[in-house]
Amino acid sequence: MTPKYGILTLAISLALGACASDNAGWRDTSGTDGNQTYTTNQTDYSQNGTRTPDNPQVPAVNDKNRQFSYLAEADQAFIRDAQAGGIYEVSAGQKALLKSSDAQVKNIAQHMVDDHTKANQQLNNLANRKGLPDTSTMNASQIDMLSQLDRANGADFDRLYLSQQTSAHQDTIAKFESAAANAKDKDVRDFASATLPTLRDHLNMIQGRTGNLNTNTDNIRTNTNSGGTGTDMGK
Repeated sequence: MTPKYGILTLAISLALGACASDNAGWRDTSGTDGNQTYTTNQTDYSQNGTRTPDNPQVPAVNDKNRQFSYLAEADQAFIRDAQAGGIYEVSAGQKALLKSSDAQVKNIAQHMVDDHTKANQQLNNLANRKGLPDTSTMNASQIDMLSQLDRANGADFDRLYLSQQTSAHQDTIAKFESAAANAKDKDVRDFASATLPTLRDHLNMIQGRTGNLNTNTDNIRTNTNSGGTGTDMGK
């Protein structure tokens, strides 16, 4: 081989090596999710993620060891908020079962504990499937509401518990309605839609007992002011 051809061969080899090096971090990821076919070019930095049917553009990179989710930020925020609300509901219900002497309030509290424990498990399973880390915790307002329940007793406790439950469920229903209509991920939308009827039933129970409790309280005050003992509870 002449020196001229040797130099030319070396130059071609170096050029090909440079191209291979430039493309080393790129790969073509193709696949199918349901009826959606996708092909993407993706730089592979060994990131851990999860691909969902609603997000087929996301490559399946190390699904077994995923560390974060490709859910939209709003969907992630909804899941975390719902987890916090569920923890509060179960904790508040448990306090009511221990402290309330009102049979209807205790019945409501038992529904809250049972239904929200079930919903919390479903929500945690959903979060796990979507790659969200388990960071569920109550916010400062929810912690303060539980502290208020700790300090209340008797009829004051019942009124406070029902008042908190009314506000909490109204707020929760609004957030679940929004997620059912607007969440990007289909599984998140389905969970919100499936949970809404139970939340609405809860609010109806709470408001029904709140009205009766206030009526009984007014009757007791009337009987007391007119010289009665108030023991007839509105009879």
